[in-house]
Amino acid sequence: MSMLSLIGAYSEWWKGHPELLLVVVPCVTSSLNQPALVQTAVAAFRRICDSCRDQLTGASDSMIHLARQVLSAGAAVPAREQQRIFESVAEVVMAQTPDKQTAALGPLLSSLAEALNKGVQFLETAPDGISLADLEPYLEPLLNVLRLVGSLARGLQFSDEIEERAQLGDQEAVVSLVSAAQHYSSSAEMSEFRCLLLDLMGRLFLLPVWGRDPASNLIQMDDALLECLLDIVNSSTRRGPHAMDLGLGKVIGFIASAWTAVIACPVSSGSGDAMALGARWSDQCPAFIQSISQLVTVLASASSGSWQPNRPSVDDSDRMLGSVLTRFIDDIYVGISREASSLATAIEQQPVINEYIFDLGTRVLQTRPALFACLERSAVGHLCELSVQALS
Repeated sequence: MSMLSLIGAYSEWWKGHPELLLVVVPCVTSSLNQPALVQTAVAAFRRICDSCRDQLTGASDSMIHLARQVLSAGAAVPAREQQRIFESVAEVVMAQTPDKQTAALGPLLSSLAEALNKGVQFLETAPDGISLADLEPYLEPLLNVLRLVGSLARGLQFSDEIEERAQLGDQEAVVSLVSAAQHYSSSAEMSEFRCLLLDLMGRLFLLPVWGRDPASNLIQMDDALLECLLDIVNSSTRRGPHAMDLGLGKVIGFIASAWTAVIACPVSSGSGDAMALGARWSDQCPAFIQSISQLVTVLASASSGSWQPNRPSVDDSDRMLGSVLTRFIDDIYVGISREASSLATAIEQQPVINEYIFDLGTRVLQTRPALFACLERSAVGHLCELSVQALS
């Protein structure tokens, strides 16, 4: 174990002696199948990848092969360590030119697609109406693969610095992003994976394995699965291009549909329209607010560049975000108001939600104040009322 730690500690030194990486990296990766060494081996592997990603670009095929081995190894490598390996491998791949990125990622995306389909098929074998606790063995394989997809998405991001330079008109950064966007859109493997991922995410909400809240008829989806899906959306929707970008309109549509399926939906009652809330709405809605906050920061604060030819304009983005945000704020206000006879008391009982709402309002004000013009008057009023209570 001390040797692996030493190899990781010398990661900056290996950077100046790239010829030795051909010996060092296999020494580290060969320890991944030993339970007592795997955590230290992954830590050393991550440090080498972080320091020497430019020197490792010639070994990207070997890196992808390692990721596929980890995927097929299953429980032999702990789930958390698998995620760290995937993220590091993706960061090394991103150090290459876009044409080499697409070529390297193709086999891994194919393996992930197969694993995702198997995970969904296994989940579908669970008896209808099974409790969430009993569903865990059926769900865990799919969760593991989705978390790997999320890790891969994080590793495949362009740096904030490159995206900011491109927004400011730096030609080198612009050319880099435009080239990547063209290769990502023309790659058959990436297009197929994006279509499969979007279709699978929608299908998951329709599976009969989820129980339904008898009061609202909303589905009772597992929290971890919901968070995985939203994490993938958050990680792959960026200012710059992304190999797994699902498209802004489709992302917003997915978030809105998921909200209607899990959190709140309008229902007809004897006295007119009413709002049905899921039994666990207060536990699950912060993840949705976080996703919308991410979209506000990443998209609404900057105009679409030439590397995003199919992305809506800022004004169109604001209108789409404003519609969903209005729905979220109004529904949350109704939910909080139902918790107690006075709003102040209700907010005290839901401090986490109100904190998220307050942070979201602050983020909109700081990054894209024009978005307020796209909110319905009711949502603006509810947001102000909740914010005043939060401040008091």
